[in-house]
Amino acid sequence: MRLASDIRLEPSRRQRTPAAVSATRGFLPIRQQRGPIAFESSFERDLLVICGATPQVLSVVREPFSIRFLEQRSGKDRVYTPDFLVSLRSGPIAELLVEVKRHEDERRYELRDAARHDAARLWAEQRQARYFDVITDKWMTAVGLDQFRLIHAHAATRFDVVVAAEIVNEISELGWLTTLSVCERLGAASGLTWNRAMPMMLALVAAGQLRFDVRQALTLESPIYAGSIPNPFDDLGSDEST
Repeated sequence: MRLASDIRLEPSRRQRTPAAVSATRGFLPIRQQRGPIAFESSFERDLLVICGATPQVLSVVREPFSIRFLEQRSGKDRVYTPDFLVSLRSGPIAELLVEVKRHEDERRYELRDAARHDAARLWAEQRQARYFDVITDKWMTAVGLDQFRLIHAHAATRFDVVVAAEIVNEISELGWLTTLSVCERLGAASGLTWNRAMPMMLALVAAGQLRFDVRQALTLESPIYAGSIPNPFDDLGSDEST
């Protein structure tokens, strides 16, 4: 049974300064965009970190629009503004409409938010390759938030394109190399110590040229492969995802 109907899109009423809805608010730059993006909680900031470290993410828009809808239970007109719209380069989802919640709050306010989330799902169902989901801290931790933080912190590090291509080709031929080996090779080619080359390796991960298992802690012995890390948003929609 639908909880919402008659949806209409309206311009969102975004403010330049994030609302004081939590103790954590501010702006975060991500490598895909010139200007920083506002966040109103630590959970929103963490999602932006994951987006900034995910090669398949093209852009992120905060509060992209508002959805006006008819709430079936009360018969009243309601308005809902989702948190973010994430555009993706590849995979089954072209655009992901997102609400960010603490896992405990999602369960606590499930009844209150049911109609507005149904309106967002209706918006997605009416458009090809669009999807809506509630993303929680539990999901972000499960997909490897700690490693995404590490990648994001160095995503803007500069690297020599020619050197990077040689290293990637070498890894492709060998199958894999350890983190230490990759950094030693990058460092030697760039005239840096291996530990100063680590940010370059992580920038290559953010650029989709190298990958490692982001669900495991990165160590000097971690295997590094050629290619892009999996898109963490591809598995959304299952009961276990959020």
